[in-house]
Amino acid sequence: MARKSERVADWSVLLILLMVISVAAGFTPRERIDWSVRRISGAVALFRPARGVERSDVIILSREANDRFAVGATLEPRGYVIHHAPTAEQAIAEMRRQPSRIGMVIVDESAPGARGTLLAARKICPEACPVLLKGHREPAQVASIVAGALDRHLTPSRSNELHQEALLHK
Repeated sequence: MARKSERVADWSVLLILLMVISVAAGFTPRERIDWSVRRISGAVALFRPARGVERSDVIILSREANDRFAVGATLEPRGYVIHHAPTAEQAIAEMRRQPSRIGMVIVDESAPGARGTLLAARKICPEACPVLLKGHREPAQVASIVAGALDRHLTPSRSNELHQEALLHK
């Protein structure tokens, strides 16, 4: 008999909670509810990759291990394929293999042939987002630069600009 009364109590608590939420939602302005739902759904979307969406490839030309690590750690979990090119020639060759697959070209300013690689990227794969890394930088800064450039690139009005960051800390 005690079990039945516990079940009734559980249902009544659930019913009361549902009524409180309904009343609170009724008094909450619609704009605030819409904003909250969009914000929560956006946060959830960050932690799971979209299924069925094929991501483009990313080429990085940098001698810095921190740059390669930061780019890989930032973009690989989001479904991007990272190609590390030790030289400008190999980066250009990688672009020519499948130009339509390249979505971002990240180049360290101090790498030999850096400017030529960016010029080649604009000609070979004009839809790709070029990113020039300048100065001294930490992996967290590179991750922020890459994520910001990708976000700006995916916004149609700002696509195909050269994104560069000068991070000088000395």
